[in-house]
Amino acid sequence: MFLEFIQLKEEIIRKCENRPVLLALNGGNWGDGLIRYATVDFLNRIGVRFEVMRLTEFSHVDNTENKDIDLTKYSLVLASGGGYWRLGSKDKHLRIAALAKRVKHVIVLPCSYDMKIPDYFTPNISFYARDKFQSQDNVPQAKFCHDMAFAAHDIMAVPGVGAGLFFRKDAEKVKGSPIFENSIDISGQGTAWMDIHGFLERISEYSTILSNRTHVCIAGALMGKNVHMFSNSYFKNEAVFKSTLSIHFPKVEFHRELKVDIVDEIIQKSEDR
Repeated sequence: MFLEFIQLKEEIIRKCENRPVLLALNGGNWGDGLIRYATVDFLNRIGVRFEVMRLTEFSHVDNTENKDIDLTKYSLVLASGGGYWRLGSKDKHLRIAALAKRVKHVIVLPCSYDMKIPDYFTPNISFYARDKFQSQDNVPQAKFCHDMAFAAHDIMAVPGVGAGLFFRKDAEKVKGSPIFENSIDISGQGTAWMDIHGFLERISEYSTILSNRTHVCIAGALMGKNVHMFSNSYFKNEAVFKSTLSIHFPKVEFHRELKVDIVDEIIQKSEDR
Protein backbone atom coordinates (compact mmCIF):
# COMPACT_ATOMS: atom_id res chain seq x y z
CA MET A 1 0.00 0.00 0.00
CA PHE A 2 1.32 3.46 -0.90
CA LEU A 3 2.38 5.63 2.06
CA GLU A 4 -0.30 8.18 1.15
CA PHE A 5 -3.01 5.54 1.53
CA ILE A 6 -1.67 4.68 4.98
CA GLN A 7 -1.87 8.36 5.94
CA LEU A 8 -5.41 8.56 4.56
CA LYS A 9 -6.33 5.43 6.55
CA GLU A 10 -5.03 7.03 9.74
CA GLU A 11 -7.08 10.19 9.17
CA ILE A 12 -10.23 8.17 8.47
CA ILE A 13 -9.79 6.05 11.60
CA ARG A 14 -9.13 9.13 13.73
CA LYS A 15 -12.09 11.12 12.44
CA CYS A 16 -14.66 8.32 12.41
CA GLU A 17 -14.37 8.11 16.23
CA ASN A 18 -15.20 4.38 16.31
CA ARG A 19 -18.50 5.04 14.58
CA PRO A 20 -19.68 3.94 11.13
CA VAL A 21 -18.48 5.96 8.14
CA LEU A 22 -20.84 7.13 5.42
CA LEU A 23 -19.39 6.79 1.92
CA ALA A 24 -21.19 9.20 -0.41
CA LEU A 25 -20.48 7.94 -3.91
CA ASN A 26 -20.37 10.10 -6.99
CA GLY A 27 -21.64 8.58 -10.22
CA GLY A 28 -19.94 8.61 -13.58
CA ASN A 29 -18.88 6.26 -16.33
CA TRP A 30 -17.67 2.66 -16.16
CA GLY A 31 -14.09 3.78 -15.54
CA ASP A 32 -15.30 5.73 -12.51
CA GLY A 33 -16.58 2.38 -11.30
CA LEU A 34 -12.93 1.45 -10.68
CA ILE A 35 -12.78 4.30 -8.15
CA ARG A 36 -15.92 2.95 -6.46
CA TYR A 37 -14.64 -0.63 -6.47
CA ALA A 38 -11.21 0.28 -5.08
CA THR A 39 -12.61 2.66 -2.44
CA VAL A 40 -14.93 -0.04 -1.08
CA ASP A 41 -12.02 -2.51 -1.16
CA PHE A 42 -9.81 -0.03 0.70
CA LEU A 43 -12.38 0.60 3.44
CA ASN A 44 -12.93 -3.11 3.92
CA ARG A 45 -9.20 -3.71 4.27
CA ILE A 46 -8.59 -0.93 6.79
CA GLY A 47 -11.33 -2.37 8.99
CA VAL A 48 -13.76 0.52 9.36
CA ARG A 49 -17.50 -0.01 9.40
CA PHE A 50 -19.16 1.90 6.60
CA GLU A 51 -22.41 2.38 4.77
CA VAL A 52 -22.90 3.57 1.21
CA MET A 53 -25.15 6.26 -0.19
CA ARG A 54 -25.23 7.85 -3.62
CA LEU A 55 -24.35 11.53 -3.35
CA THR A 56 -27.44 12.36 -5.42
CA GLU A 57 -29.67 10.86 -2.69
CA PHE A 58 -28.82 13.85 -0.53
CA SER A 59 -30.34 17.20 -1.43
CA HIS A 60 -28.14 20.26 -1.85
CA VAL A 61 -30.51 22.36 0.27
CA ASP A 62 -31.51 21.96 3.91
CA ASN A 63 -35.03 20.62 3.54
CA THR A 64 -37.25 17.75 4.69
CA GLU A 65 -35.68 15.40 2.12
CA ASN A 66 -32.37 15.69 3.95
CA LYS A 67 -34.02 15.30 7.35
CA ASP A 68 -35.31 11.89 6.28
CA ILE A 69 -31.69 10.68 6.05
CA ASP A 70 -30.38 9.88 9.52
CA LEU A 71 -26.85 11.21 9.79
CA THR A 72 -26.65 11.28 13.58
CA LYS A 73 -24.77 7.96 13.77
CA TYR A 74 -21.90 9.28 11.62
CA SER A 75 -18.98 11.47 12.65
CA LEU A 76 -17.42 11.21 9.20
CA VAL A 77 -18.68 11.33 5.63
CA LEU A 78 -16.34 10.36 2.79
CA ALA A 79 -17.15 12.00 -0.55
CA SER A 80 -15.80 9.80 -3.31
CA GLY A 81 -12.93 10.89 -5.52
CA GLY A 82 -12.93 11.66 -9.23
CA GLY A 83 -13.04 14.51 -11.69
CA TYR A 84 -16.18 16.35 -10.65
CA TRP A 85 -14.48 19.45 -9.22
CA ARG A 86 -15.15 21.57 -12.27
CA LEU A 87 -17.42 24.56 -12.72
CA GLY A 88 -20.15 22.48 -14.37
CA SER A 89 -20.62 20.28 -11.29
CA LYS A 90 -21.86 22.87 -8.80
CA ASP A 91 -24.85 20.74 -7.83
CA LYS A 92 -22.53 18.04 -6.43
CA HIS A 93 -20.45 20.61 -4.58
CA LEU A 94 -23.59 22.00 -2.92
CA ARG A 95 -24.60 18.50 -1.80
CA ILE A 96 -21.21 18.01 -0.11
CA ALA A 97 -21.51 21.43 1.53
CA ALA A 98 -24.96 20.45 2.85
CA LEU A 99 -23.62 17.16 4.23
CA ALA A 100 -20.86 19.04 6.04
CA LYS A 101 -23.47 21.01 7.98
CA ARG A 102 -24.91 17.78 9.41
CA VAL A 103 -21.78 15.84 10.46
CA LYS A 104 -18.56 16.57 12.31
CA HIS A 105 -16.12 15.75 9.50
CA VAL A 106 -16.16 15.38 5.71
CA ILE A 107 -13.21 14.08 3.71
CA VAL A 108 -13.24 14.56 -0.05
CA LEU A 109 -11.25 11.64 -1.41
CA PRO A 110 -8.58 12.25 -4.09
CA CYS A 111 -9.89 14.42 -6.93
CA SER A 112 -8.69 16.63 -9.75
CA TYR A 113 -9.52 20.28 -9.03
CA ASP A 114 -10.05 22.44 -12.09
CA MET A 115 -11.39 25.27 -9.93
CA LYS A 116 -10.93 27.03 -6.62
CA ILE A 117 -12.94 25.83 -3.62
CA PRO A 118 -16.00 28.09 -3.16
CA ASP A 119 -16.33 30.22 -0.02
CA TYR A 120 -19.46 28.40 1.15
CA PHE A 121 -17.47 25.29 2.15
CA THR A 122 -17.01 24.94 5.91
CA PRO A 123 -13.67 24.28 7.68
CA ASN A 124 -14.69 20.74 8.68
CA ILE A 125 -14.14 19.54 5.10
CA SER A 126 -10.73 18.07 4.27
CA PHE A 127 -9.69 17.84 0.64
CA TYR A 128 -7.39 15.35 -1.08
CA ALA A 129 -5.92 15.93 -4.53
CA ARG A 130 -4.86 13.10 -6.85
CA ASP A 131 -2.07 15.17 -8.37
CA LYS A 132 0.68 17.42 -7.04
CA PHE A 133 0.41 19.97 -9.80
CA GLN A 134 -2.60 21.95 -11.06
CA SER A 135 -4.99 20.48 -8.47
CA GLN A 136 -2.82 21.56 -5.55
CA ASP A 137 -2.21 24.89 -7.27
CA ASN A 138 -5.98 25.42 -7.39
CA VAL A 139 -6.61 24.03 -3.89
CA PRO A 140 -3.44 24.56 -1.81
CA GLN A 141 -5.03 23.09 1.31
CA ALA A 142 -5.60 19.75 -0.43
CA LYS A 143 -3.30 16.94 0.67
CA PHE A 144 -1.90 14.68 -2.02
CA CYS A 145 -3.03 11.08 -2.28
CA HIS A 146 -3.05 8.80 -5.30
CA ASP A 147 -6.28 8.23 -7.21
CA MET A 148 -8.32 5.73 -5.19
CA ALA A 149 -8.24 3.29 -8.12
CA PHE A 150 -4.62 2.55 -7.16
CA ALA A 151 -5.89 1.14 -3.86
CA ALA A 152 -7.37 -1.91 -5.61
CA HIS A 153 -5.21 -4.78 -4.38
CA ASP A 154 -6.64 -7.75 -6.28
CA ILE A 155 -6.17 -6.74 -9.93
CA MET A 156 -3.76 -9.33 -11.24
CA ALA A 157 -1.19 -9.13 -14.03
CA VAL A 158 -2.62 -10.60 -17.24
CA PRO A 159 -0.42 -11.02 -20.36
CA GLY A 160 -2.86 -10.31 -23.23
CA VAL A 161 -2.05 -10.03 -26.93
CA GLY A 162 -1.73 -7.06 -29.28
CA ALA A 163 -2.82 -3.44 -28.88
CA GLY A 164 -6.15 -2.30 -27.47
CA LEU A 165 -7.37 1.19 -28.40
CA PHE A 166 -9.73 2.79 -25.88
CA PHE A 167 -10.11 6.44 -26.84
CA ARG A 168 -12.86 8.62 -25.46
CA LYS A 169 -15.66 9.99 -27.64
CA ASP A 170 -17.13 12.54 -25.23
CA ALA A 171 -16.50 16.25 -24.67
CA GLU A 172 -13.38 15.58 -22.62
CA LYS A 173 -11.35 14.44 -25.61
CA VAL A 174 -8.94 16.94 -27.13
CA LYS A 175 -10.73 18.91 -29.82
CA GLY A 176 -9.75 17.78 -33.31
CA SER A 177 -8.34 14.43 -32.18
CA PRO A 178 -8.29 11.74 -34.89
CA ILE A 179 -10.93 9.00 -34.83
CA PHE A 180 -9.82 5.38 -34.89
CA GLU A 181 -12.35 2.90 -36.24
CA ASN A 182 -10.95 0.05 -34.17
CA SER A 183 -11.14 2.04 -30.93
CA ILE A 184 -13.70 1.24 -28.23
CA ASP A 185 -14.65 3.87 -25.67
CA ILE A 186 -15.24 1.24 -23.03
CA SER A 187 -15.64 3.72 -20.18
CA GLY A 188 -18.62 5.20 -21.99
CA GLN A 189 -20.26 1.80 -22.35
CA GLY A 190 -21.24 1.57 -18.70
CA THR A 191 -21.78 3.48 -15.47
CA ALA A 192 -19.97 3.69 -12.17
CA TRP A 193 -22.63 1.49 -10.59
CA MET A 194 -21.99 -1.51 -12.85
CA ASP A 195 -19.84 -4.53 -11.96
CA ILE A 196 -16.27 -3.51 -12.79
CA HIS A 197 -15.11 -6.96 -13.87
CA GLY A 198 -16.46 -6.63 -17.42
CA PHE A 199 -14.47 -3.41 -17.79
CA LEU A 200 -11.31 -5.08 -16.50
CA GLU A 201 -11.77 -8.22 -18.59
CA ARG A 202 -11.91 -6.24 -21.83
CA ILE A 203 -8.70 -4.36 -21.00
CA SER A 204 -6.98 -7.59 -19.92
CA GLU A 205 -7.24 -9.02 -23.48
CA TYR A 206 -4.35 -6.86 -24.73
CA SER A 207 -0.65 -6.57 -23.96
CA THR A 208 -0.54 -2.89 -24.94
CA ILE A 209 -3.14 -0.27 -24.02
CA LEU A 210 -3.61 3.09 -25.75
CA SER A 211 -6.11 5.47 -24.17
CA ASN A 212 -6.94 8.99 -23.07
CA ARG A 213 -9.24 7.56 -20.40
CA THR A 214 -7.61 7.90 -16.98
CA HIS A 215 -8.95 4.69 -15.48
CA VAL A 216 -8.39 2.57 -18.56
CA CYS A 217 -4.73 3.54 -18.23
CA ILE A 218 -4.68 2.92 -14.48
CA ALA A 219 -6.31 -0.50 -14.95
CA GLY A 220 -3.74 -1.38 -17.62
CA ALA A 221 -0.91 -0.25 -15.35
CA LEU A 222 -2.21 -2.35 -12.45
CA MET A 223 -2.26 -5.36 -14.79
CA GLY A 224 1.38 -4.77 -15.71
CA LYS A 225 0.67 -3.87 -19.34
CA ASN A 226 2.49 -1.52 -21.68
CA VAL A 227 0.32 1.57 -21.41
CA HIS A 228 0.35 4.64 -23.63
CA MET A 229 -1.59 7.44 -21.98
CA PHE A 230 -2.67 10.44 -24.04
CA SER A 231 -3.87 13.90 -22.99
CA ASN A 232 -7.50 14.70 -22.36
CA SER A 233 -9.05 18.16 -22.66
CA TYR A 234 -7.61 19.47 -19.40
CA PHE A 235 -4.64 18.68 -17.18
CA LYS A 236 -6.01 15.56 -15.47
CA ASN A 237 -4.21 12.78 -17.36
CA GLU A 238 -0.78 14.36 -17.45
CA ALA A 239 -1.00 15.36 -13.80
CA VAL A 240 -1.97 11.83 -12.67
CA PHE A 241 0.81 10.44 -14.85
CA LYS A 242 3.41 12.76 -13.33
CA SER A 243 2.17 12.23 -9.77
CA THR A 244 1.81 8.44 -9.74
CA LEU A 245 2.15 6.50 -12.99
CA SER A 246 5.55 7.85 -14.04
CA ILE A 247 7.01 7.07 -10.60
CA HIS A 248 5.56 3.67 -9.79
CA PHE A 249 4.70 2.12 -13.16
CA PRO A 250 7.69 2.11 -15.55
CA LYS A 251 5.73 0.50 -18.39
CA VAL A 252 3.48 3.56 -18.75
CA GLU A 253 4.35 6.32 -21.24
CA PHE A 254 2.63 9.67 -21.70
CA HIS A 255 1.94 11.42 -25.02
CA ARG A 256 0.69 15.00 -25.12
CA GLU A 257 -0.61 14.67 -28.68
CA LEU A 258 -2.83 11.98 -30.16
CA LYS A 259 -1.56 11.47 -33.71
CA VAL A 260 -2.19 8.72 -36.24
CA ASP A 261 1.50 8.08 -36.87
CA ILE A 262 2.25 7.71 -33.15
CA VAL A 263 -0.60 5.25 -32.70
CA ASP A 264 0.41 3.27 -35.81
CA GLU A 265 3.99 3.00 -34.54
CA ILE A 266 2.85 1.75 -31.12
CA ILE A 267 0.55 -0.83 -32.73
CA GLN A 268 3.37 -2.06 -34.99
CA LYS A 269 5.72 -2.47 -32.03
CA SER A 270 3.09 -4.43 -30.11
CA GLU A 271 2.70 -6.81 -33.07
CA ASP A 272 6.48 -7.29 -33.32
CA ARG A 273 6.80 -8.44 -29.71
